Amino acid sequence: MNLADKFADELTKHDLLLRRYERGAIEQAMVGLRNLQGELVQAIKDMDPSEVTRTSAKRARLAKLLRQVDRSIDRAYNAAYKVQARELAALAEVESSNAIRTANRVVRAPLLGKGIPKGAAVEIVEGLIIPADGKGAPLRDLMRQQAANLKASVGNALRSGVAQGRQMVDILRIIRGNQALNFRDGVLFKSRAQAAALLRTAGSQVVNASRIATYQRNSDVIKGTQAMAVLDSRTSPTCLTRNGWAWHLSGQPFKGTPQAFGSVGSPPWHYNCRTTIVPIFKSLEALQGAVDDEHLNKILEDLGDDFAIDGQPALRLTFGQFMGRRSEAEQQQMLGKGVWKLWNDGKIGLNDTVDAQGRPLTLRELKALVDAP
Repeated sequence: MNLADKFADELTKHDLLLRRYERGAIEQAMVGLRNLQGELVQAIKDMDPSEVTRTSAKRARLAKLLRQVDRSIDRAYNAAYKVQARELAALAEVESSNAIRTANRVVRAPLLGKGIPKGAAVEIVEGLIIPADGKGAPLRDLMRQQAANLKASVGNALRSGVAQGRQMVDILRIIRGNQALNFRDGVLFKSRAQAAALLRTAGSQVVNASRIATYQRNSDVIKGTQAMAVLDSRTSPTCLTRNGWAWHLSGQPFKGTPQAFGSVGSPPWHYNCRTTIVPIFKSLEALQGAVDDEHLNKILEDLGDDFAIDGQPALRLTFGQFMGRRSEAEQQQMLGKGVWKLWNDGKIGLNDTVDAQGRPLTLRELKALVDAP
C-alpha cells in the first residue's frame, strides 16, 4: 500500500458522509418542484375548460390555463436552480478544504495548504458541463430544458384531454398519476425524478472539479490524479473500465492508462455517476524539495515502512479481480448475457465494451468487432 492508497481509503469514508449531505441539499432544491404539483392541480381546477360549453370560451380558458402552467413551471425550476447553485458553490469550498484536511490527516503534517478561493468556487459552478446526450450542457440550460419538457407534457395532456372531451379528473390522472401506483406513473413524478438525477450529477461534478482544482494548486506535492470508482452491481461499464486510470497534472496518462485526461474529462461520466478523483502524491525524493525536513521526518515516522511514498497511483481493484469475486449470475446481470459470453470466452476485454467516449457498445457492435478480420 502506498500513500495514494491510504488517501483513497480515507476519501471513501468521507464520500459516504457526502452522499447523506447531497440528499439533504437536493431535498432543499426540490421543495419548489414538489410544491409545483399542488399549484398546477389547483390552477387546473380553478380554470377547468370542461366547465364551459361554448368552443370559444373553452379555448380561451385553455389558453389562460396553459399560460399559468408555463409560468408556474418556469418559476419552480428557476428557484430550484438558484437554490442548488448556492449549495454547489458552498460545496466546492467545503470539498476543497476537506481534500486538504484529509491529506494532512493521513500524513499528520501540513502537506497541503492551498485551497480554492470563493471566486473560484463560483466559477466552478457556473462552468459546469453536465454529461447529457454524449455532449453535455450547463446546469442552467439542462434545468431549462427539463422545464420545457414538463411544460410540453402537461400542455399536451391538457390540449388532448380537452379536445377529446375528457373530464378534468381524467386529465389530472395523467399529469399527477394514479394513487394506486403512488403517483409514480404521473408526468410530475417523472419530471422530479429527472431533476433529482440532474442535481445529484451536478453535485458529483462540483466535488470532483473542486478537488482537482485543489490538487492543481498544490502541485508542489501532488503529481497527478486517479479515478476511483465504487465497485458493485450498479457500477456502469464506463466506470468499471476507467477505474484506476491515472493522469499527471498536465493531463498526460500514466503507464497503463490508454487516454489523456483531456479526452476523458472529469467524472461524472454519466447521470448518477459515483466515481471520484483522488490525488497521486509525489515521490519521497520529490517531496524533499517541497516539504521541510521536520515535517517530512514526521510523515516518515508516522507512516512507517508499510506505506510507500513512491509517486505512483493507488493499486485499484482491476475489472478481472472484481468480476472474479462475483457469481456467474451477478456477472451476467452486470454485463448482459450476450456481452458476458463474449467476455467469458475471452473474445473481448472490458475496454472493448465501451467506445472512445465511454459509451457502452451494443451487443451487435461488439459482435461486429469480434468477427472483423
